[in-house]
Amino acid sequence: MSVTPLASRQTTLTFCIVCKSHAQIPQELPTEHCDHRPEVCLECLQQTVEAALSEGRDVLCPTLQCRKQLSHSNLKHWATPDVFDQLRKWKGVIE
Repeated sequence: MSVTPLASRQTTLTFCIVCKSHAQIPQELPTEHCDHRPEVCLECLQQTVEAALSEGRDVLCPTLQCRKQLSHSNLKHWATPDVFDQLRKWKGVIE
C-alpha cells in the first residue's frame, strides 16, 4: 500500500460514525481486510491510530462490526507523518 498525500485522497462528504458529524470520509477502507463501506473520517481515523499507538495497543478498524487489525503498511498510510515517525523510532523500524 503506497502512501497517498492527505490533500489528494479521494473523500466523500457523509456521516462519520466516530465523531457523529458530516465529514469528509476517505473512499479507502482502513485495512485491505475490511468488508464494509468507509464510515470514519480521516481525522477520526488518524486519532484512532495515534491513541492506540500512544497506549501501546494494536490499532483496530474503528468500525465496531469490523475491528480488523491495521498492518504496518496501513499505519504508514493512515498515520500522520509525525505519528508514524514516532512509531518508527519506538519500534526501531527502518524503511
